[in-house]
Amino acid sequence: MSYIEPPIFEEISIPEFANDVSPGFVSIFNEAVEAKSRGLNQIAGAGFRKACEFLVKDYAKSLISETDEQEREKLEQQIEKKFVGQVVTDFIPDPRVQKVAKRTFWLGNDEAHYLRKWTDKDIDDLIILIKLTLAWIEIERLSDKYEDEMPES
Repeated sequence: MSYIEPPIFEEISIPEFANDVSPGFVSIFNEAVEAKSRGLNQIAGAGFRKACEFLVKDYAKSLISETDEQEREKLEQQIEKKFVGQVVTDFIPDPRVQKVAKRTFWLGNDEAHYLRKWTDKDIDDLIILIKLTLAWIEIERLSDKYEDEMPES
């Protein structure tokens, strides 16, 4: 038996660290990219919104410095249960990440809900905001790494 599948489309590149922070984000994001490339924009927009929620919640969980395992689990459960906007406010300390992540969710909600608030923006703007969120996360992670490795003394 033979069958024909539509071609696989090229993925939008995202930083390698994203897979370390949130494999779920990468998987969902790539599915949304494929849906968009096939012209399935109604589905793609909701997929991008979901992908970003995974990214932000997984990133917030990665920032938990609690060493007590029970306390860590409690904080992770709080992150999982909260609305993503509240996770950004309560668990993401960097204001640059907060600002772009919030706007990402505003546009993501437009893609997932009946009424649009940001009528002059579209799915391409949503992708740009996701990339900006990733960029600020990467900047924050690299800055922290070098501050730890090269303390002032």
